[in-house]
Amino acid sequence: MLGAEVSSILGLLSKEFIVLIGIATVISLPLAYVLCTMWLDTFAYRINFGVGMMFLGLGFIAIIALLTIGSQSLKAALANPVDHLHDE
Repeated sequence: MLGAEVSSILGLLSKEFIVLIGIATVISLPLAYVLCTMWLDTFAYRINFGVGMMFLGLGFIAIIALLTIGSQSLKAALANPVDHLHDE
């Protein structure tokens, strides 16, 4: 068998995107928490905005991002290079 395994290709393609998602998370979570808290303080009936809500949203974003990245990486890993060279 020639070439890399599918798991190593998935790891290489997904690693860069996971790092970018991590950087975006570090920047956006504190900013979103502060802005949402300030916005919710303007209402007459206030609610407490917990950190759990932030991590719940982060979980949904992470699941969607990993499914998208995984499906596209898997599609690229399973592609036959000969088919694409034939088009050139």
